Order: sequence, then structure tokens, then C-alpha cells
Amino acid sequence: MRIFIVDDAPELRARVRQAVAALPAAEVVGEACDAATAILGIGRTEPDVVVLDVVFPHGGGRAVLDVLRASAAPPVVLVLTNHPEPEYRDFFLRRGAAGVFDKSLEFESFVAALADLARARAAVS
Repeated sequence: MRIFIVDDAPELRARVRQAVAALPAAEVVGEACDAATAILGIGRTEPDVVVLDVVFPHGGGRAVLDVLRASAAPPVVLVLTNHPEPEYRDFFLRRGAAGVFDKSLEFESFVAALADLARARAAVS
């Protein structure tokens, strides 16, 4: 499973990379800290999953999600944020995110969701 991480916090990207390294058949294929770099990188690497923050420079998660939704075969999007407020959670879920997780309180649930996606993808292959 190919994963692209979009977050402006290097520490969080490192934490996600560490979690992905522990998953069978999963790899991080790219990272970005702003919307423009994310959109280019996602287009270039064609990941299966995008880990997306809500707030970051030059567009934020909403801008990236809008571009992903317009693609013919959009990746699965898991939102990992410090902004788990209902309005953000509802916005991203209504627009197709597979899950929204609080970075501080739900990181383990986020990792479990990644593991479930990896298992499902391996079962299909």
C-alpha cells in the first residue's frame, strides 16, 4: 500500500513514517508540507492512501481534497489533525474522507485504520 503524507509538522510526518514502517506491505511514497507540493507529489506518485492534515500553508486540506475528489481514481483519504472539531470532521467525511482522527487523542485508531486498509488491500491482491 502506497501512502503519501501531507502535514506541515516534520515531527508528525516522522511519527506516521514510523507507524507505516511497522505495517506489512505498506510504504511512504512521498510527503508534502503545503497544498501545491502535495497536489504535485500525489499526482506523481499515485498513492493508494493520503494522510491529510486540515490546516497547513497555501491552501490546507480542503484544497487538496477538492483536487483529489476530481481525479478519476482518487486515493483513500485519512485526515489526521489537531482540529477534530465537528465542523471539520463533518466537512471532510461528507467529501469522501474515510476517517478523521485527532493527532493527540486518536493516533492509535488512525494506525489501526491504516492497518485495516493494508490488510484489505493485501486480501484483494
